[in-house]
Amino acid sequence: MTTSVQTPLSAAQKLLMQHADHNQIVSALSRIKVTTDASWLSNSNPYSADAQKQLKSDNFAVPSSQEDAFAEYLAAGAFVHCGDAWGYLGRAVDALVRGDLATAVHLTYYAELRGAISLLASEGIYVGNGYNCVVTATGQIEDVSKEGTHLAVWKLLDAWNTSARSSQVMGKVLRPGGVELDSWVNALPGGALRPIVDDLLSSIAFDLQSFSADRTRRNTASYNPTRLVAEDLSTSDMCRVVSHFWTTLEPDVRGGFPVLDHALLRRILTSNFSSINEVHDAAGQPTGQIDWSGWEPWLKMATPTQSVSTALYEQLKTDPTATQIDETLAAAFRNDAASTAPGDFIESMFARTTVLLRLSTGMCIRLLEDSGIDMDAIEPWIDSLGLSRGLWSPSEVPESKLDLWVDTEIALELLDTVTNSDAHGVIDQLRAHTVILGQTERVVAWSFA
Repeated sequence: MTTSVQTPLSAAQKLLMQHADHNQIVSALSRIKVTTDASWLSNSNPYSADAQKQLKSDNFAVPSSQEDAFAEYLAAGAFVHCGDAWGYLGRAVDALVRGDLATAVHLTYYAELRGAISLLASEGIYVGNGYNCVVTATGQIEDVSKEGTHLAVWKLLDAWNTSARSSQVMGKVLRPGGVELDSWVNALPGGALRPIVDDLLSSIAFDLQSFSADRTRRNTASYNPTRLVAEDLSTSDMCRVVSHFWTTLEPDVRGGFPVLDHALLRRILTSNFSSINEVHDAAGQPTGQIDWSGWEPWLKMATPTQSVSTALYEQLKTDPTATQIDETLAAAFRNDAASTAPGDFIESMFARTTVLLRLSTGMCIRLLEDSGIDMDAIEPWIDSLGLSRGLWSPSEVPESKLDLWVDTEIALELLDTVTNSDAHGVIDQLRAHTVILGQTERVVAWSFA
């Protein structure tokens, strides 16, 4: 598949992006009170009903009298976009289980899009249709570009990815073993977070080219007749993609992504070790092979004190060449912009979107922490979402939302036993568990509640 790569933001636009102020969004969030009917904003906020319509009526500008209201809209939008993104991804999983690859591509892209908008909103960056701007440290609004949503969002995310701010955020948001990534990186030789984050993001194909390729796939799936030439996933490929996807999401504590963060950390550590332990031949030329003999003492030196003697450390200490730990994210570490094999590109889209949504979820949690607001303050939103999506009944609200993983785990165990080679047989064998596999709003519930 071929795709045209977008031109990044100009140097002047990137400079404007640096004016975006996270603290303004933190302050705005502290002024918001989610009501018992799950409303984030009052009717008096001019952006609560239709922000795009309001901006258009104001000639795509934010009057100074409405700057606080706009910042509050961005703060609330970060959470709601995040929840919507997980919902889109769930519908994509459901479509995939039912044998509808084109719809899965369409919905995965929109999950990706909403996740990016959520992430940027938490940083004080607004993405609209024909109007994109930032909230500055003084609370004022500065225009960045006039492009439409589907062009602007990836340029803005790409600019954020390559900024110093992204490494600072990822260092705090990713928490392998409950310890911030910052602490792990500080223990590494050199201790420089920026190049490590750059390497991680590039290895995940977390770049403008890949997001543009995903958008092109969405265009094809959304606007072309889908079965002029049949393109279907085999039952075994579907089961693998869905199983790997859900395995990365197993929680341990509220807001935790232990499997995903562990896999990302392992990638960082093995990449860092490999860069300084490559075997050279007699002529001093690199052979592409790695000398792993010093892995264990190096790992002990590179592990934060509080993480030594933990289960995570013991897992990391095992053979670094083993693939089982990273298996769930293998597709994320494959730049497949040119791949046409459906099993490859949909798995990569799922994996890339999962990483993006993990970041946007973590950044929303950071918003709450930075504003001093307890997660209980947004419980009405979670309860409303859970009831509307059928995660629980009004009379059986789970005492701990982490219990929602139990049903998911049972569904995954059943998925692993699927023996049917056709979509009808798979759906018949999974029965009610088909619905559970598409309920990714469970991630929102156990992350925020």
